[in-house]
Amino acid sequence: MHRSSDKNVEKETDSSKDIVEIDEHEPELFSHSQSRRVALIFLAFWVVTSFVGYSAAGEKMPWLTVHLALPMLLLGGWALGRMINKIDINTFEQRRGMIAILITPVFITSLLAGVTSLLGPVPPFQGSELAQLKVTSTFLFSFIAVIGSGLGLRYVFMNWESSQVVSLITVTVFGLLALMTIKTSIAASYINQDRATEYLVYAHSARSVKDVMAQVEEISIRLTGGLDLEIGYDDDVSWPFSWYLRDYTKARLINDFGPEVRNIPVMIIGNDHWGDIGPLVERNYYQFEYIRMWWPNQDYYNMTTERIINFATDPGLRSGLMLIWLNRDYSQYAFATGNTNNSFSLENWSPSDRMRLYIRKDIVAQIWDYGVSPIPDPYEDNVLGITAQKVLGAQGVGPGEFNGPRDIAIAPDGSLYVADSFNSRIQHLTPDGELINEWGISSNVTADNPPDQVTFIEPWGIALSPDGEFVYVADTWNNRIQKFTAEGEYVLEWGQPVQGTITDFGFYGPRDVAVDADGNVYVADTGNKRIAVYTENGEFITSIGGFGLGLGQFDEPVGIAIDTNSGLIYVADTWNQRVQVIQKNADGSYVAISEWDIAGWDGQGIDNKPFIAVDGDGNVYITDPEIARVIVFSSTGEYLRSWSALSELPGDGLINGIAIDENGGVWISDGRKHVLYYFVLP
Repeated sequence: MHRSSDKNVEKETDSSKDIVEIDEHEPELFSHSQSRRVALIFLAFWVVTSFVGYSAAGEKMPWLTVHLALPMLLLGGWALGRMINKIDINTFEQRRGMIAILITPVFITSLLAGVTSLLGPVPPFQGSELAQLKVTSTFLFSFIAVIGSGLGLRYVFMNWESSQVVSLITVTVFGLLALMTIKTSIAASYINQDRATEYLVYAHSARSVKDVMAQVEEISIRLTGGLDLEIGYDDDVSWPFSWYLRDYTKARLINDFGPEVRNIPVMIIGNDHWGDIGPLVERNYYQFEYIRMWWPNQDYYNMTTERIINFATDPGLRSGLMLIWLNRDYSQYAFATGNTNNSFSLENWSPSDRMRLYIRKDIVAQIWDYGVSPIPDPYEDNVLGITAQKVLGAQGVGPGEFNGPRDIAIAPDGSLYVADSFNSRIQHLTPDGELINEWGISSNVTADNPPDQVTFIEPWGIALSPDGEFVYVADTWNNRIQKFTAEGEYVLEWGQPVQGTITDFGFYGPRDVAVDADGNVYVADTGNKRIAVYTENGEFITSIGGFGLGLGQFDEPVGIAIDTNSGLIYVADTWNQRVQVIQKNADGSYVAISEWDIAGWDGQGIDNKPFIAVDGDGNVYITDPEIARVIVFSSTGEYLRSWSALSELPGDGLINGIAIDENGGVWISDGRKHVLYYFVLP
């Protein structure tokens, strides 16, 4: 600003003419006015080229507006400085300039409010509904304020020069814009700093990342006393969690969504892998969904002339854009654009990437603050309080002794065939444990020395032909099936080690074998995730399943049982934690027709393998190895009863094999206590 001068007072030098000290020894390239002119030309060039360049650019990100705004700010600051310098301070003081500054914002805001009402989606004087009356009242108050403030300004500016009026109003408008800038900067930095409603940044983390970390930290401290909780995360959320979890000693990236993930107490998984992990965790984990990362609204994509005209002419869009600019309120814009999925609300914001926090139920049960009570056992009702009537065997290598017994097969005369796994032999016993026969020794296998006949490496499965004349053995780690007479004489064999590729005779750790009424042989090719079917002479018929989570697919199939009355085939699909029911069609094909979940089979140990049996009524018995119990279901998967398959022997049990005799008695093998139990059900 400058003061008017009297004739006796020397006029002050225009502030735009700064005093420049010139070094006498340096040549002057440009005068001050020339330098200023060059700077202004450069800034104007910068504005124009930035506007043209970034308008033509294919990628239009919010932060690119900085490149447009910066030269405009410099030019605007220079122009505003000139405006301020043109205001005569004496005129301002003597002719109520401060009153003009106070009235001008009222006039401007009232005028904008009135025009906005007229051009909005609901014009004034259109009806008596609440929204219409609100617009009408806003317009009337704005109209009155415009008239009043306009008269006031006319009175104040009555004797002002027009250039002074323009300068003062311009400065006042920029003052209002400065206040709005301060308001916007505070909101962007301290209120909306982690919300997608702001255009300050592009892709950025949502507040939920910190919320998830707060929960993870609380669980870790309460359960481990520090940051030693095992936490898994996938590559979809590795940014930013690889950084946030840097101090957690057991945090790790999950590269393979296999059954082993069930052992991880807490997992953070991005939406790209929900389909992979969902079937693995749906029964044993609680899940909490959050937005991990979001982007500002991207309706500026694919902008066309038609859309620009539409924004200018459509009242709803104009009002929506104004509310976004003023208050980051997207409600009117969502309505005007027909956004019916509410994607402008923070909880449903789009575009965004989401994540889920999975917490294992047994972990949550220990954190009472989360409002979760201990997980009930779905098999706690109708638990039979029975004990074994017979306990046969002990650990050893002698007759009737065992080392890790697995599957059991019952002959027509009631005698037992037992896969004595770690002793690499088959024992044929009376129901009282007296040895009838035994055969087999451990194989001595090398690359140049295939396994001999009647030798084994940890045989797991055993089954009899329908007439009891032949015995089939799943010679697990020799990856073959051996067929013997009931007396243990070798007949034939088939299979060779093949891992990961399905071939007719390739096995990888077959755990069980079963025979149907027609004499066909079913092999649980456990490592290759399938059931292979052969004739009684080892001729290949078909392969059922393959790796997967869907019906008819398997992950670690072990026990097989066939209902001789219905012909249905029941498979213990171990790592999918379910029983699958397979039906043989008239044309000889096989199809999975149903399944039911098992609240068990959680362990991934090499010895934690369940077997399965069917009684004369079609009820299905499964073993739950590490819980050391038997669970009984109907043929449709309805829970019927259960009981603990432990005896008075000390130590924890690990039950595997199960077989049912013609009287309904149940034989069970305990691979950890090295005995057989016999239960008679009430």
